[in-house]
Amino acid sequence: MATMKKYGVLASLSIAQAVLESNWGKSGLAQKGKNLFGIKGSYKGQSITMPTTEYVHGKPTKVNAKFKKYPSYQESFNDHALLFVSGVSWDRNHYKPVITAKDYKEACVQVQKCGYATDPNYSKKLIKIIEDNHLYEYDSPSSKPQAQPSKKPPSKKIKLPNVILKKGDRGENVKTLQEALCSVHFYPDKNAKNHGCDGIFGPKTEDAVKRFQSVYLPHEVDGIYGPHTREKLLKLL
Repeated sequence: MATMKKYGVLASLSIAQAVLESNWGKSGLAQKGKNLFGIKGSYKGQSITMPTTEYVHGKPTKVNAKFKKYPSYQESFNDHALLFVSGVSWDRNHYKPVITAKDYKEACVQVQKCGYATDPNYSKKLIKIIEDNHLYEYDSPSSKPQAQPSKKPPSKKIKLPNVILKKGDRGENVKTLQEALCSVHFYPDKNAKNHGCDGIFGPKTEDAVKRFQSVYLPHEVDGIYGPHTREKLLKLL
């Protein structure tokens, strides 16, 4: 990830926080303000007021807060990384323990200790997202857990269709796409028969594509399977 290379922030942490804070890119703040990380304040004079949940003495409380509004998701990722690198106005080393963490688990714990979020289970939620979606694969080899199952299925290699697929499409190309999404843990319908691999590009398949894009293509979360989504999937299969 470009942000990781530029600022030294673990990619798994950045992606997991984006997923958690924006509900896979579906939150109102992400859609209206391109803000994936719930960062409060203003960005180049731009802000948006949204309802949010804060934990006071361990109890969730609904409040309205002013959040930064970005022109694109990339600015959101960059500003998030700069927060960790530059700290806050009263302490420029405030997030140093996050930057110097030896692996994603320590980084997640330090993010919570540094007060990024008030949710008492914040670090546990981040770690679960990272491990459920194998996001540690984007970090250095030393960050990977030793006994994780391979993300690659034992079955034959999936040959991704080289066409554009969207809601309303049907057929073998759609089914192949669904199987590919399942193989990297983005199930169209985890509780359905064959995890929803029925060859029908309906709302659940569109949602699975959006969830995948929110992690791997945060600037292109449209629910349409096209060249960029195909390229990212190919790298994971």
